[in-house]
Amino acid sequence: MKPSRLLPLAGSLLFPGASVRAAGPEASLFAFTEDAAGGLRLAGPGVAPEIWVSPNELPGVIRVANDLAADFGRVLGTNATVVSTDFAGAAKKTSSRPVIVLGTVGKSSLVDGLVSAKKVDAGAVAGKWETFSFTTVSAPWDGVAAAFVLAGSDLRGSVFAAYSVSEIIGVSPWYYWADAPPKKRTHIFVRSAGAASTVVGPPSVKFRGIFLNDEDPGLSMTSWGSPSATSKRRDEDECLTPGFLTSRLTSRSPVQGNS
Repeated sequence: MKPSRLLPLAGSLLFPGASVRAAGPEASLFAFTEDAAGGLRLAGPGVAPEIWVSPNELPGVIRVANDLAADFGRVLGTNATVVSTDFAGAAKKTSSRPVIVLGTVGKSSLVDGLVSAKKVDAGAVAGKWETFSFTTVSAPWDGVAAAFVLAGSDLRGSVFAAYSVSEIIGVSPWYYWADAPPKKRTHIFVRSAGAASTVVGPPSVKFRGIFLNDEDPGLSMTSWGSPSATSKRRDEDECLTPGFLTSRLTSRSPVQGNS
């Protein structure tokens, strides 16, 4: 069976919705041509970003940072690099590569340090449900010219922030389950460096769910769950298992995937 990319929200999801939303206002921040004047370059020929995550961050957010790094590789041909560092350590670093900071307000020393330094305004995010912001920050640390900061209000807010970037740069939510091919990019920019934060969320419907049809052959234990089932049958039926319901397919939007 192929390894599924389960959403790292064990214990917090019951029946996430499986539909995919259209791109929100955050999509307009991105440009994919070399002439994106005034934008912050996230990637170029042979250059992929670093994704900075605090070591005290929630494990699920660290997980999706690695997914985002791999998704950059799918569109660029070069994976991004995940860097574990706290705020004090970041101040000692220098980087010639583009920097993305991913973190949860109150859980990430990177994000909290930027908030304390008044580099990021978390007022529209802190304490909210499944909300995230995108902010371009000039000179967040002495050795970093600029950074693109993804700040989530909670675990799912941060997860949705990372997967929204994946979707915008060209990795479909259907990449795994329907073999949707990623788009190929040479350049990725965030428009208007230094602009105010773009905030997405909270969802208009707090709790969402789907109805599971448990009839054969879909979800019956005699089909996909039987120990005697062939590996081929298990692969064919994998998309109907609970793993499908908690996959990253359902996690691309702050209005999807919540208990």
